[in-house]
Amino acid sequence: MIILKALALDGQWRRAIRLAREMKEVGVEPDIVTYNWILSAMAKDKQVERALKMLGEIREKDMTPDLQSYNHCAGACKPSEWARSLHILRELMPAASIEPDGETFQHVAAAC
Repeated sequence: MIILKALALDGQWRRAIRLAREMKEVGVEPDIVTYNWILSAMAKDKQVERALKMLGEIREKDMTPDLQSYNHCAGACKPSEWARSLHILRELMPAASIEPDGETFQHVAAAC
């Protein structure tokens, strides 16, 4: 997890994904914390499309994205993607029964 955190802080989402694949290859199944670090790296690098795609992949694996998952997706939005950040806040989070917090509103406001 320490390596994933370092990759997230540096925005190295490609390397974080590779590390998650390597974890699976040695029998360690990634959990929501692992995916949230990857989403954090994507947010740092402003990769909203990839982050939203990963959100879907998390659901496909019968895991439940949490507040941090959605916050990272909202944080991945550039100012030119303000409508996407509002979609996350107004549509995706309520559909998942996730209540936004202060961090959510910070990310959405930053994109707007």
